[in-house]
Amino acid sequence: MAKAKRIEGLECEGDVRAGARLVLSTRLDEMCSVRESALDFTDIKGVHDMRVASRRLRSALRDFAPYMRRGIIPSKGLKALADALGRVRDEDVAIKALGKLKATVTSGIADGIERIIDERRCRRERAREALKARLTENALAELHEKYIARFEQATIANMEQDAPRASRTARPLSFRRAGREIILARFDELKALSYSLNHPFDAERLHRMRIAAKRLRYAVELFHACWVGEPFTQVAKEIAELQKSLGELHDCDVWIADLGARLDERRAENGSAIQVWARERKRERRAAIWLLRHFVKGRTRHFQDALARWNRWETSGFYRRLVIPDCRTK
Repeated sequence: MAKAKRIEGLECEGDVRAGARLVLSTRLDEMCSVRESALDFTDIKGVHDMRVASRRLRSALRDFAPYMRRGIIPSKGLKALADALGRVRDEDVAIKALGKLKATVTSGIADGIERIIDERRCRRERAREALKARLTENALAELHEKYIARFEQATIANMEQDAPRASRTARPLSFRRAGREIILARFDELKALSYSLNHPFDAERLHRMRIAAKRLRYAVELFHACWVGEPFTQVAKEIAELQKSLGELHDCDVWIADLGARLDERRAENGSAIQVWARERKRERRAAIWLLRHFVKGRTRHFQDALARWNRWETSGFYRRLVIPDCRTK
């Protein structure tokens, strides 16, 4: 997983709004700074890095939303860019995974996998063209300028809007205390979704749990510097492992759905001429069935990993490691 840029100048006892503005502007700069790498399609790492940076930015926006003025920062532009990056990244990952699997099978199945890879390459080219349109210098510069201005507006103190949280004479909420609230809120979201582990085949709920784990990890990584003695680096690693298990589980679900639809589509296209279809598409069909078996087996393994890890968290008191006393400061 790509490492986040260190945010210089954060004051843990400073106003959360000032800290939020610094975090958001830094994360935006971080995302925009990898534009050239993202457009260098000879190395798929560039798109990955920009996608992760966009995720961190959007996650931070969600975290700080309760502490900022409402209705100032639009989500549409960032989401559209994240979606464009995601479509390219998904094909990069699929092609890479299929390439590795192709090297482990017999020639008959390998030929069928290569046909599937060719289709994914075509989809990736279309996705890359759409991404290039969003990543022109002018388009990205306009997005950067727009959001920097909105971050400034959204983090200006507004006493009328702040009234529900504190009186006019109250000390502004510190970045550190807001961090505590955010981390615990993200964990509560993850815990609420943990019941999806009781339903192994509920792919959508398990996917939402993966996203919740990712958001918790980002929050822990962002705020861990504001406490002394808390082993937050290790905590973040443990969360990352859960996220990885759930992420690989989700990848298997996507593959299973895609391969099942592929087999259905090929049969429907040929109607009653199944024997003709089988003769012409035999290798692709064999490859799709082999891949389906592979990902079904993998899904079981990743689900078991996620279930075992969450059980260890519950029995070892993982939650207590996130309940940060207000009194400890850095």
